[in-house]
Amino acid sequence: MRWALVAVLAGCSFSAKPGNNMGTPDGSAMRDAHVDSARDAPPDAFDDKCFGGGAFYVCLAATPTGAQSLPSDVDTTACSGTGFHPAMMATTPVCVFAGASVDIGDTVVHGSRPLVIAATGDINETGYLDASSATGRSDGPAANDAACATLNAGATSGNMGGGGAGGSFGTQGAPGAAGNNGAAAGGAAAAIVQAPVSQLRGGCAGGSGAPGAAAAATGGSGGGAVMLVARGTIMIDGTIDVSGAGGVGGHSAKGGGGGGGSGGMIVLHGTVAATTNAILFANGGGAGGGAGQGTDGKPGADATAYNTPAAGAATNGGGSTAGGNGATQTQAPTSPGTSGTGGGGGGGGLGVIRLLGGASLQNAHYSPAPS
Repeated sequence: MRWALVAVLAGCSFSAKPGNNMGTPDGSAMRDAHVDSARDAPPDAFDDKCFGGGAFYVCLAATPTGAQSLPSDVDTTACSGTGFHPAMMATTPVCVFAGASVDIGDTVVHGSRPLVIAATGDINETGYLDASSATGRSDGPAANDAACATLNAGATSGNMGGGGAGGSFGTQGAPGAAGNNGAAAGGAAAAIVQAPVSQLRGGCAGGSGAPGAAAAATGGSGGGAVMLVARGTIMIDGTIDVSGAGGVGGHSAKGGGGGGGSGGMIVLHGTVAATTNAILFANGGGAGGGAGQGTDGKPGADATAYNTPAAGAATNGGGSTAGGNGATQTQAPTSPGTSGTGGGGGGGGLGVIRLLGGASLQNAHYSPAPS
């Protein structure tokens, strides 16, 4: 009788409608709330060393054991130490941190691979899980995915540069502003990655601001990639941040500003219990401003709050120009207007939050809306 019941259950998949903390229907969440059963279903035979399902399925060499606490600094390139397991998720190399249970406090994550946090029991996230990219430090895990388009830099005309476009991922970044009164074109934003995104991957960098009489200004990096998967409950009372970084200001004389980086990716697989303190966001970075004749443009701000756009650069005098704001769930990224000197960059687009295996985010705050 037991084996008959297992056989019946193995052929089924279950899903739940994601919650909406805004109190209004969430179209993108509803679109994927039913989660394509063939794509999200695990293999028929249960394996206690494996987690997730479909394209988001990963197996370890042994069943994880013990109560584990995620370290305060995680390098997914090295992926070494107690609880860490280099693994493959389809064709994507990932770094898995696993245990019978996992506690997550204040943690900064960086490195070349996405981070997967897995538990045979519960995951308890109470701190600030920071897998974002930010100015002056290492990028978030797997930021600036190899599949990101690179054709979003500004152009140069008459020793003046156009601004770089914001990075595109879940939504499109804003175009960069033109310099030299429109003759130095701003970068055009790349296309988005079509939903549903079926690979655990980071976001995309903003385009470079074109050089005027000096060097190009680099765009901000895209945010990192994190997945939480548990056979028990994923309890979230803290913050998960995979936002993009701000673009560099244009270099004098008259260089364009760098575009803001896009947000990265968060995947939750399994039963989620989120409190009203829970915040998950993958916002775009602010763009750098364009340079004037003898004045550099200011840098754009990193995304640091789920409900407030990362500010584009303010003007810095001397003919310098502003940069565009990064995206949030409720505000699209912006592009500054045409300039007579160097053009400002465009703000970064949103990343992606995916809910699989029956996950929902009722009570939580988030940006963008889950899919």
